Amino acid sequence: MDVVIRADASVQLGSGHVMRCLTLAHALKQEGARVTFVSRHIPTALERAVSKDFGLHGFKVADGREDSEADALETIQYLSYRGKPGWMVIDNYSIGLDWEQQIRPHVQRIMVIDDLANRVHDCDVLLDQNLYPNFETRYAALVPSHARTLLGPKYALLRPEFYEARSHLRARDGKIRSVLISFGGSDPSNETAKALQAILLLTYSTITLDVILGGTNPQVEAVFGLCSKRARVRLHRDVSNMAELMATADLAIGAPGTTAWERCILGLPAITINLAPNQNLVGESLSAVGATVNLGWHSEVTPARIAEAVTQLCENPQRVRAMSQSALRIMRDNNVLARRQILGAILNWEDFGHGQSI
Repeated sequence: MDVVIRADASVQLGSGHVMRCLTLAHALKQEGARVTFVSRHIPTALERAVSKDFGLHGFKVADGREDSEADALETIQYLSYRGKPGWMVIDNYSIGLDWEQQIRPHVQRIMVIDDLANRVHDCDVLLDQNLYPNFETRYAALVPSHARTLLGPKYALLRPEFYEARSHLRARDGKIRSVLISFGGSDPSNETAKALQAILLLTYSTITLDVILGGTNPQVEAVFGLCSKRARVRLHRDVSNMAELMATADLAIGAPGTTAWERCILGLPAITINLAPNQNLVGESLSAVGATVNLGWHSEVTPARIAEAVTQLCENPQRVRAMSQSALRIMRDNNVLARRQILGAILNWEDFGHGQSI
């Protein structure tokens, strides 16, 4: 099986699209698939991560235009050298029906990974791993009648280390002894520094902090300076043991992006700040079911407000325990079977009936 993945990353876009596609790519590779990434934007750190195990074709439109038609034409040119791949997987908010229809004759099947439900798709499989009030129906008019839909946190793309960590997860007592601060690969508005400033306002000097910076974060020096102002702070870059760090933390401060499901599967309560418009509804939904405390849009959140939220949770272990249980309930069906269903929809298409969710 030949699979081509179209995904981008940058400081502005974040790294979530490429990271979740990497999770899918590794799972497909284990099943014998040949996987290649096609990217217009990809930072050096992520480029190394992708190129280590997969082919990577990067391109730029010659005349400088980055519109959908030009992107599709260059992708088709690349595909002409590859024959007709079994699957094109698309994880890109800028790509929709027109692009997909241009690509359709050059691939056998198309899978779309989306979060927005704001445009029509020509696809055979659509995956949206997010929790929304209407997540089961929001794509009904946006995909063909034959398309397979994989909807909700049950189908969140998670690395095997998270299933392993969940298998021997400790019971959380609600007491906050350690806080994990992580805002993804780039953190363009430097919410990491804001969270650190909040912790510096607190009197809870015994709390241990684990601060994680992604490879595309441009604020390393500023964050390092804040970390040096407090004892019990560990700064991490490009971690390979995220599941371990989440499993041992008592509270996280981060965004309701792709890492939200990593936190939930390990029952890690979180204070979240929305970094992008597509995170607003996810943040509200997770807060509504009691898994997180969502503070809203990043520009409206101050260090004092974060400090207040942390203080309230430190003083209410019962609420923290309830948040942990809510997070675990969200992900109760995300397991090896769900993972196999995702792979099966790609690798064994003919074994699955069409036009219904699984």
